[in-house]
Amino acid sequence: MDQVRVGIIGTGFVADIHADAFQMIEEGEVVAVASPTPGKAKTFAERKGIPFSFENYQDLLAMDLVDMVTLCIPNYLHEQVVLDAASAKKDIVCEKPLCLNLEQADRMIEACQKADVLLMYAEELCFAPKYVRAKKLVDEGAVGKPFLVKQSEEHNGPHMPWFWDVALSGGGVAAGYGMPLHRICALGFRKARCKKCDRPSRHLCSSGQNPGRGSFLLHCGV
Repeated sequence: MDQVRVGIIGTGFVADIHADAFQMIEEGEVVAVASPTPGKAKTFAERKGIPFSFENYQDLLAMDLVDMVTLCIPNYLHEQVVLDAASAKKDIVCEKPLCLNLEQADRMIEACQKADVLLMYAEELCFAPKYVRAKKLVDEGAVGKPFLVKQSEEHNGPHMPWFWDVALSGGGVAAGYGMPLHRICALGFRKARCKKCDRPSRHLCSSGQNPGRGSFLLHCGV
C-alpha cells in the first residue's frame, strides 16, 4: 500500500491528536500543516517534525505533495474548507461534527462526489476493541435480541469559546460538540437507519447560549 501524504488544517488540541496518530502508523505521513494564526503552524510543524507549514490553507491545498487533508478546525469552517479541498482534488477527513446542518452536509457530499474524492468522518470509537467485541457478541446472539441500548456521558466542556455561540458550533452538546455521535457510532450498528427520534430535550448552561446537556431516544429498528 502506498503511503498517504497528509496535510493538517488547524493546530488546536485535536490537531495534536491527529498528528500523533499518524506518527504511529506506517501508512500515513504528515507533510504539511496550516493555521491562520501567525506563527502557530510553524511552531506546530517544528514540534511535530512536519516539513511544510502555511498560514493560508489554500497554499497547503495547492501542494501536489498532499494526498489528503484532515480538518481540525472550528465547526463553522468545515463546509467551506471541504468545498475548497474537494476542488483541489484532495481526499478529506473531517472532525466531528461534520457540519452545522443538513443543507451544508448535502453540499459537502455533492462537491466531493463531483470531484471524485473521499469525504470521511473522523470517528474512531467504532474501531475500539471493546466496541468491536461487543458488536460481535450481539451479532452472534450472545445476549439475545437487543431492544434497548442506553448510553450516557459527561464531558468537561469545550476548549474554545466559539462553542458557546450556537451559530458557530451548530447546537450544543449533541450537535455542536458531537459527544452522542461517538457513542452512536461506537455501538456498531452502522447499517441501521434511524427511523424516528423521540423525547428530545435540552438543558441550557448558565450562560443561556447553548445547550450543555441533552437527551433523545432513537428508534433504529436494529
